[in-house]
Amino acid sequence: MRGRLPWDDRARRVTESYGRRPIVQTEPKQARELVLGLITEITRDVDTRPVTWDRRLGDLGLESISLVYLIAELQQQLSLGDRLVRELRIRSRVELPMITVGELADLAASLSQPTKARS
Repeated sequence: MRGRLPWDDRARRVTESYGRRPIVQTEPKQARELVLGLITEITRDVDTRPVTWDRRLGDLGLESISLVYLIAELQQQLSLGDRLVRELRIRSRVELPMITVGELADLAASLSQPTKARS
């Protein structure tokens, strides 16, 4: 049996705040708000500075397991499957901690949009 990890309570609060039901379709603004809300909630006990769009994920004081949790929660809430993590691997020539909150929010928002059929 594992001991409690420091992020267990934060993960529970985030899940309670946003619920476990994934967002089936969402507007870009809603996706961006979800990203900002999740990051703010996860970092509440770690970093007291406000989370802004230009802050890098690595500057938020999160452990790598918290970043993994963040990506997994975004994928679930936005019904992305594993598209977010795959896209981060493809697009990102820098490591995840170097990506800004705004860049992550924009990417999640773009992936949450239904794809248009090509003619």
